[in-house]
Amino acid sequence: MPSSESLTQQIFTNREPASAPLTTSDNMPFKFAFKTAATVLCLIRSEHANNGLMSIRRVGRDGLDVREVVLDWPTNRMPCLTSDVLCGEPSATVATPMHDCPSCPCTPDYTLPDMASSIPMQSNVLSPYVQKMCRWIAKGEQCRFKRGVVVGLGTGYLSGCLAHHCPNLELTTLDVDPDVLWVANAFFGWANRSTVVVGSTERWFRRAADKAETYDLVLVDCYTKHGLAPGCQQPMLLASIRRVLRPTHPHGPTLFGVNIFGKSMAARGNFSSIVKRPGAVETYDGQWLSYHNP
Repeated sequence: MPSSESLTQQIFTNREPASAPLTTSDNMPFKFAFKTAATVLCLIRSEHANNGLMSIRRVGRDGLDVREVVLDWPTNRMPCLTSDVLCGEPSATVATPMHDCPSCPCTPDYTLPDMASSIPMQSNVLSPYVQKMCRWIAKGEQCRFKRGVVVGLGTGYLSGCLAHHCPNLELTTLDVDPDVLWVANAFFGWANRSTVVVGSTERWFRRAADKAETYDLVLVDCYTKHGLAPGCQQPMLLASIRRVLRPTHPHGPTLFGVNIFGKSMAARGNFSSIVKRPGAVETYDGQWLSYHNP
């Protein structure tokens, strides 16, 4: 991943064409057999995996077209609505650069279960923590938030789900890695469902705070294999988040949420001492640490 300080900030709005082509030439159609092994759509070099390789896979399970990223472990699983798609021939070699992989987009499935309790926290199919937070915002909070920020694009599942269920939410997604945006477009059907800013997250929040901008929803989802990414728990970043996290209307408190999971509980003190305001209501469901700030 490039250094956040070395990146020039790039902004992609949902009114612009996707940064990665969503069609390929000379595509070869194939039907996916759900009981067979996963199909590797793209194999690329990555500093985020101990074995040095990251793969994008298409997995069939229970009638779904499930996409996932595999580093040293499967992560960021996302269901798609379609099971029969046109894709280029999967690459048998490591793509250098990754853009050499033929794209194979899908239509994301943002269906939410009726009850949050019906979503198992541990699932070998989807990303249940994404569904839990999206359902909380969309149904528990009834999409009351006006301006939101998601830190960490990933496959685009969380931001896309929020944009789908809360179309009036003015949403911005931040990520330090421009390649993440390409992967989300090429294989996970992202198609710029929110404004995306590629660059330093800390610098973006600092500039927003200096301009007295306000947001009533901030979600931080930059969890890695070894815990919460260090850049996402810097005191300077959290202080800037606190400055912009202000009510934009009189219908309830702001919400800050961070995916810390069990391995990152040591980071809880930073968020509590910097982001949490007096009188805030704190919740932790085993993955999301959240504050309803007055």
